[in-house]
Amino acid sequence: MSMASNYQSIIFFSKDYGGVLAFLPIIKKIQEDDKLLNVVVIAHESSYELYKKKDIKVIVIPSYLNQNKIGQFLDKIIDINKPKIIVTGTSRKGKNEIRTLEQILIKKARNTDIKTISILDFWGFYEERFPCKNGQVIHDYIPDVICCLDEKCKEDLLALGVPHANLKITHNPHIDSVNTSVKKIHKNVNEFNVLYVSQPIREQDLTGSLGFDQESNFTQLLNTFVKGSRWFNKHINIYLWVHPKESIIPWESIVNEKNKEFVKMGRSIKMIYDENKSYDLFNKLDLACSYYSSVLYDALYFRIPCLSLGIGSKVDISSLLVTNKLGLTQVILSEKDLNKYINESDFKVLIEKLNKKILNYSKKKIFFSDGSATKKIIKIINNIQK
Repeated sequence: MSMASNYQSIIFFSKDYGGVLAFLPIIKKIQEDDKLLNVVVIAHESSYELYKKKDIKVIVIPSYLNQNKIGQFLDKIIDINKPKIIVTGTSRKGKNEIRTLEQILIKKARNTDIKTISILDFWGFYEERFPCKNGQVIHDYIPDVICCLDEKCKEDLLALGVPHANLKITHNPHIDSVNTSVKKIHKNVNEFNVLYVSQPIREQDLTGSLGFDQESNFTQLLNTFVKGSRWFNKHINIYLWVHPKESIIPWESIVNEKNKEFVKMGRSIKMIYDENKSYDLFNKLDLACSYYSSVLYDALYFRIPCLSLGIGSKVDISSLLVTNKLGLTQVILSEKDLNKYINESDFKVLIEKLNKKILNYSKKKIFFSDGSATKKIIKIINNIQK
């Protein structure tokens, strides 16, 4: 538990990875520039490792606490540190959660002089991120500031009854670091590098309602490269990023079995389970695939063609990623469409078209960040401190 400080305190908490990634550049900047501001970071066990990698000291919420006890735990941290500001992520509800921990913190702060800032890292699902009744956000759960991703995000929240004064367009600080990772390199023309990013569908008991599982989609993706004659003389590297909430066991089994098959076939196809998850990989990627991971959002900054892959899905997945509606990512719902995309597309043409769309949306300040999100949010924090 953090000690009380004579300095002003600011508390950060996000349950999900995306929120933590958005926090990291802000926390780093405050710790470098504002020695008089006491940064208190509360971590959920599911995202603690991200802070650990950056050597950021945290208070970890004990996993054995029920939601009522967690509320008391948070009360104690607030009482000891007496923060002027609480910054939260915008996680969606998990199993058996009536309210997310971020929502609980916002409501607690509502009854005090503590100001709250919530940072969005994903478009959509706003009624889950901010509790609603009859299509309008419940007042007690509206933060003092919601950091929106773009004008469309702001418009959607206004439609849910969030006051205009509470909305600031900042974008996502995590994207600032993504922007700095983009490099111009000469790709190996004899290689084709693919990334598949999984989502915790099984862990969320969604396999039945969705009508498919990711492992079968992943296998279909692999088979498409095996069958396509255009790939016989190419070296294919298929990288796999497993979601932190998932078990890696079924994925490891697929990787091991398929790699053995490729060797027997004499094909130069290799599957790589990538634990590092470094954005350096993006500089050599030719294609990125996922059901609806926000990693596809990041990949677009590297001008990588992206597939929103849901073969056999019973639900409309076009709304899961804002980029599907914008035409920046391609929705694939059948094995036939996947085969056509992989084996018939001219990837140079795809990239040219993608570049034009990126330029157009960037000019309109839609979806793409200008790289100054961290600076904008630090300014909001400083204004509240005054």
